[in-house]
Amino acid sequence: MTSGELLKSKSHQLWVVEKPPAGLTPDSIYVGQDPNQMSLEVAIATTNSAPSREALAKLHKSRIGNKAYPLVVVALSDSNAWLFGPSSIGGITGPLDRGQALRLLQSALDEPNSIAATQRIAQIQVNVGSSSKLGITNSGLFASHHLNNNVPMQTHWSEACAKSRAIINKNGIELINALGYTAKRATADAVVLTGGSPNPRAVAVLLDEAEH
Repeated sequence: MTSGELLKSKSHQLWVVEKPPAGLTPDSIYVGQDPNQMSLEVAIATTNSAPSREALAKLHKSRIGNKAYPLVVVALSDSNAWLFGPSSIGGITGPLDRGQALRLLQSALDEPNSIAATQRIAQIQVNVGSSSKLGITNSGLFASHHLNNNVPMQTHWSEACAKSRAIINKNGIELINALGYTAKRATADAVVLTGGSPNPRAVAVLLDEAEH
């Protein structure tokens, strides 16, 4: 079992460790973006069972040595993922759904610098340790209880989940369009989001990814 090229990054290399911990097979390393050469690295090892913190910490140490940059070690099974890092003194995040974990890690690798990438990883860890839904950053717009309990009970929830699977890997304007909205540039600094009704109305002004 190998991870293959399930993540996209500016560089991708095989991960070779002379004596890896039992039950973990180092597979590949993906490098994010950073203008100061402090890019996030996502190092993937495959496994058939839940790894120990000690084993992941050992892999983390073997890769980072005495260097200082954000490194996340990921143990990947056929269905689950466990994350360790960037902090070498933290615990394991997981188990997470394999596909969801890879999508979230991809979002971190897509960030323009290591600070934003590290913040993205931190948000994953906060969500796992709270009542928030993994992958959703709820900044007070809705009550978390409503998102977690009431929304999945709505009659159209199953249909919405089925539709989402077809667009789950899209992002940016491509995702906006797939959701049925239209994004048009109104000025040099503003993109206006409109609904798909016969008489479209502006519902939001979109921020570029670098503006978050």
